Amino acid sequence: MKTDPTTKVLLGVIATGVAALTALAFEKRYHNHAAAAADDIRDAAGNTYERISRHVRETGREVRQETASQRDRFEDGVEHLREKAGAFKERVSDSLDRAGNHLQAGAEKLKDSLQQGAEAVKDGADEASGEARRALDGARI
Repeated sequence: MKTDPTTKVLLGVIATGVAALTALAFEKRYHNHAAAAADDIRDAAGNTYERISRHVRETGREVRQETASQRDRFEDGVEHLREKAGAFKERVSDSLDRAGNHLQAGAEKLKDSLQQGAEAVKDGADEASGEARRALDGARI
């Protein structure tokens, strides 16, 4: 079948229009698909950022809490050591006082014993000198 040139031109124009419309439909479809994919990627990036940000905040909060807990434990340990040192100082002081009292009592006993010994020696010496005088006086007669 022979077609005239006008029909050929019209068929060409129609074919070009159909091709253009098809291209527009494909572009719109893929553009919508690409836009949806870009939105999905943007949403995923936003969700990831929010998750990471929330995790960083939670981790920071946990670190601050643990730091406060460690500081409290350290302060409690320091206070405990101060109490122990105070109790030890008290025990040492009491022991030194008891030792000093014991040494003082021993020194007092030693002094009393030495005084008694000295008095006994003096009494013995007086007695011996008295006997010696009597013996000398008896020998003179």
